[in-house]
Amino acid sequence: MPLGLLSVGAAASAGAGLLWWRRQLHALSQAPSADENRSVAGGGDAAESQEAAAQSLDGSGLKQPKASVRNAEKDRRATCPFADQVAHAAIAEYEKRRPADWQHRQTCLAGILALRAASSDGHHSEGELFIVSFGVGTKFLSPEVSKQPEFEEALRDMHAEVLARRGLVRFLHQDLLRCLRKESCSCVPGSQGEILERSASGTGFRLRADTTLHLYTSSVPCGNASWKRWATGGSQCPSAPCCDESRWQKQRHPRIILHARHEGQACFLVKHSSASSGPPEQAASGVGPCPVGTSQFLGEWTAKKQGPLSCSDKLAQWSALGLQGAALCNALSEPVYLDTCTVGRKFSWAHSARALCCRLQDFVSEQVVDLPEHFGVRHLSLLGCSAKLDDGTYEDGAGADFKEHRCMVWVRGDLLAEVIDGRTGFLADEPGKLSQVSRKSLQLLCSEWSELDGGAGSVGEDSYRRAKHLLQVHVDERCSAVKAKRARKQRSQFLLSEPVPA
Repeated sequence: MPLGLLSVGAAASAGAGLLWWRRQLHALSQAPSADENRSVAGGGDAAESQEAAAQSLDGSGLKQPKASVRNAEKDRRATCPFADQVAHAAIAEYEKRRPADWQHRQTCLAGILALRAASSDGHHSEGELFIVSFGVGTKFLSPEVSKQPEFEEALRDMHAEVLARRGLVRFLHQDLLRCLRKESCSCVPGSQGEILERSASGTGFRLRADTTLHLYTSSVPCGNASWKRWATGGSQCPSAPCCDESRWQKQRHPRIILHARHEGQACFLVKHSSASSGPPEQAASGVGPCPVGTSQFLGEWTAKKQGPLSCSDKLAQWSALGLQGAALCNALSEPVYLDTCTVGRKFSWAHSARALCCRLQDFVSEQVVDLPEHFGVRHLSLLGCSAKLDDGTYEDGAGADFKEHRCMVWVRGDLLAEVIDGRTGFLADEPGKLSQVSRKSLQLLCSEWSELDGGAGSVGEDSYRRAKHLLQVHVDERCSAVKAKRARKQRSQFLLSEPVPA
């Protein structure tokens, strides 16, 4: 038989077989299955599945693709086990102290923790890590609101890191009171609080010798640290030889070259909301687009024409001046500094180091004339954690939603966290009532211990204020993008005016 006829016959046979199978499948589809019988008896699950199938089709009858889902936070590796211990401790305290109706996840959490060295009695063989304060929030009052007289005493900046630091200051006031009351009762100096102790010289108090302070923030601080420029990203850090039994990695901070100050490499930024009137103040300075939620700082330190300084800038200030503020310097023999900063989302060591300490690398007594003793930049050990605050998911294309206006602050010793209305800076449940971490509330605590101590600290409020002024001058001269751009322009004009040699 010719080959062509064989092929036609084979094709016909195959076609007949296919037709038979189609008829069998059609017959089976007409008969109710056991699953369908259970659906009818159970109340119509089959109809629901048919409806779901119909919803997966668009108007043309084509099946719609499933919406892809992504995790709220990417998986990441921790710098060291201690970083995850800090993060887990802060998150656990937040879960424990937040109000029962506090359900939103898309927020920022910051906590300040104390690590007490291992005790000789064996109770804490690895040391005791406990949280002193935490803050939750992403809000601040706009310049238009904060300038109004009725908001003069309200909290202006309610970002998580700022609230956590205010909580620590409140705890320091309370711990100082505990120490002074112990001494007044026993008439014996040298008492210890939870994190403070009388200094060896007897003049004022200091952070306990067996205690260090550590900051956790669930996301990279807003401002310069989130500006992913002028350096290579990644969590790797230059490590220093470990000469002690520290629980975290000791780090070297190589001197950075500020080659792009005119672009904003070292500049300070302010918090800026799209709801505020006017565009971000960056066009006039020539600085490119600032990180989301910030704008160029104009150098007006006391005016309220702009939003508060970004959290990166405030952390840089705390690295140079301490966390305690001015009033406590009247009772302290030295400032209170952080040892480490652990970051969750979007951590990059090089960018965080530049923003949180290294851009102030020359703010030291050897470089700054008349800088008071004990002040000057302290380089932080910067750590990344794998622990996640938000383990939820988003549909692809949907970003984080930070519309929740409530903020929160908690201080060690409180049963529950204090909830603050981010739109007003007052308590959420009692409109017009001040927070316990407001300036006025802290002043009341200060007046209590002042009656017992009388300001016997060796640092002094005047020294703090002088150091702060010198820091502001340093930032204006060494970090300002506006001045760097002006100097760059003057150099260019000078070179153009120089006669060209024959």
